[in-house]
Amino acid sequence: MAQAKHNSRKRRCTRTITAGALSFAAHAGANTVRFQGRLAPTKKLKPGRYTLVITAPGASGQSAPQSLNFTIVKG
Repeated sequence: MAQAKHNSRKRRCTRTITAGALSFAAHAGANTVRFQGRLAPTKKLKPGRYTLVITAPGASGQSAPQSLNFTIVKG
């Protein structure tokens, strides 16, 4: 339910939905990712709040996941 005057002091409901996955080649050390709000040429994220989780494979297995929160304000 959307928050209204009668429930404005209650905790907001949240849920996690996987919107998609991105994969790209990287090199050892720091890498930069530039994200334009598209998961594919025809799949654009709608306005809302998102969490990006990044993991990197390595010789000893997966790295610890790192999270980044971001908001898309207009489509």
